[in-house]
Amino acid sequence: MNTRSDGFPGFLRFRNKKNHRGGAFSTVWFSVLLLSLICVAGDLRAGVSVFDFETVGPDQSGEYEPSMELAMDGGLVTIREQYSPQWHMAGWSHRMVITVNNDTGENLVEVPVRLDLEGAPDEVFDMGRLDGSDMVLVDSDGEVVERRWVERFDFIARRGFIWVQLSYLPAGGGLYYLYFGNFDESIDVGTPEEVFSYSTPVVSAVVLNPMAADSEILVQSFVDGNEIELSPSTSWSLNARELGLEDPQNFQESSMIAATGPYYAQFSGTGTDAVPFLAYASDVFVYPAPREDDIFDVYSPFGPSELSIYDDGTLVASETVYPATPLSIPADITNGNAARLESELPIVVNKRADIAGVMRDVMPYLPPSTEIVGANSGSGLVAALEDGTAVDIYYSSVAHETVYLDANEVYSLGYPGGGGTGTGDGVNIVASGPIAGLAYADGDGGEAVTFMPRDELGMRYLIPRNAEYVLISAPSPGVTCQVLNSDGTLAQEEKSDTIAPPYPNRIRFGFIAAGSEITCDKPVFAMMEDQAHDAERNLFPVKAHRPAIYPYPFGALTSGPETRYAFTSGFVVTPDLQPAEGISALLAFLQTGDIWIPAGTTITYQLSNNGGSSWYYHDGAEWQQALVDSQE
Repeated sequence: MNTRSDGFPGFLRFRNKKNHRGGAFSTVWFSVLLLSLICVAGDLRAGVSVFDFETVGPDQSGEYEPSMELAMDGGLVTIREQYSPQWHMAGWSHRMVITVNNDTGENLVEVPVRLDLEGAPDEVFDMGRLDGSDMVLVDSDGEVVERRWVERFDFIARRGFIWVQLSYLPAGGGLYYLYFGNFDESIDVGTPEEVFSYSTPVVSAVVLNPMAADSEILVQSFVDGNEIELSPSTSWSLNARELGLEDPQNFQESSMIAATGPYYAQFSGTGTDAVPFLAYASDVFVYPAPREDDIFDVYSPFGPSELSIYDDGTLVASETVYPATPLSIPADITNGNAARLESELPIVVNKRADIAGVMRDVMPYLPPSTEIVGANSGSGLVAALEDGTAVDIYYSSVAHETVYLDANEVYSLGYPGGGGTGTGDGVNIVASGPIAGLAYADGDGGEAVTFMPRDELGMRYLIPRNAEYVLISAPSPGVTCQVLNSDGTLAQEEKSDTIAPPYPNRIRFGFIAAGSEITCDKPVFAMMEDQAHDAERNLFPVKAHRPAIYPYPFGALTSGPETRYAFTSGFVVTPDLQPAEGISALLAFLQTGDIWIPAGTTITYQLSNNGGSSWYYHDGAEWQQALVDSQE
């Protein structure tokens, strides 16, 4: 009789129907599913009786009677698998139920959804592969969700994120199963390019900045065969790292960018930066306002929204923002205070500063987060959203600061950079509440760069214009980054220090030509300085290309982990044993057939000679009494 337990703790008890010789051992509990009894009379072997579930032996009579916990198919007896619902993935040891919520009121197609493993049971991190690559999502019909990407899996910190693209998500949501625990099959972690590519162009960015009227727009693709549309009438079909260029007379502030695959877009003129992505829409922002007269360019993707702008808690502007109608709001914030924006619906924000008639410090706002990563290329600032926020600031020079900020309070980072050459530290800022940060005034030009929530970091960045330098901050140690030429050949390679988290590691590249790409083996923050204007630019990764959906669907763990087998033990009543001679001694148990015993397993048999009232095991010298349910 053959069986495999796939590493699960499962025990079978074999019960012989009759006692022979008035007290011979009649019941055996052990952790493999095959029993052979070799019986002797005195010193003479009397015969061999094998409990073979396929064929009843000549010295046996009757039927095998498995308990309800067991499944018997011919010669195979196994502990029953989960059957409500059925177990979909035979090679996987564990699963959890995932509920994906969809509160939009509409059916969605090709929607990327992030599954957050924060707070997941320990089994998620202990029972699978160290990189999380064995995690597979299956829908309620048993179909595997093919497009998936294990973005982060930290079995030490007990944190992780998995992105999946659901081909169809009904209004209200759906039920899924996250399987994990498979060491035998070759599985990879997937790619963001698969998750954030679509069969038809998806709208994901808006021009927004009025200064773009004097600038060309440069669009660069992360993938081959990318169909990109710039409303109202421009389109490109671009391969990886290929550039599309459009003059300002062919687009306006309300122009949207749609694409089948991920891309990055940037403007060429002064007073501009990266094109704002709709994925960074939020109903609240808090940012330091370092200098001069502030102007906020805003766009509401989801409907009319009332917007209020505060200067350190004091209302300075209130406007209604309408869909498809970007609005520029002059609302000067006192230098050194925090700008706080609150709206009914999530909005996209591009911020500018009028410095003596010249637009500087241009940057898209990103939502506040409890952990942000950046590069202190000039003077760094951080602002808090809530009172009593503890803020720990870690630098790549292995310096550390701890400060406590109230709502709308701004703190100036120590260890500044400067000189216009990207000399500043990488920074990793961890807080007890939501924060946002930026760096500005690096010593030449006149731009600012927003720090990025750690959840938004990427491993690939595109360079559509000549860069004087690129500064990278890596939360992980020993990160390797490469610069690829426009044809994909290697131009430069650098490896960061190996400073342990939470301190970040820093990489700096010198000149990089337009059309290049930066690719790293772990997620990083990256910014560039435009060689033509000495202006810092925000760089955004693959996953910024997400559809505009509100509320955005999310996945939640809704059950504890289940194992493949529904039971941990069972028993089989064997046919009557009628050996050729009476049993006077038990010589041995023989394990026959294709039996799989996990590495490190020790099997000790327990025997009973009184119908199971008491059990004994042999310790090598004599018989010792054991508990009935002991695994000794």
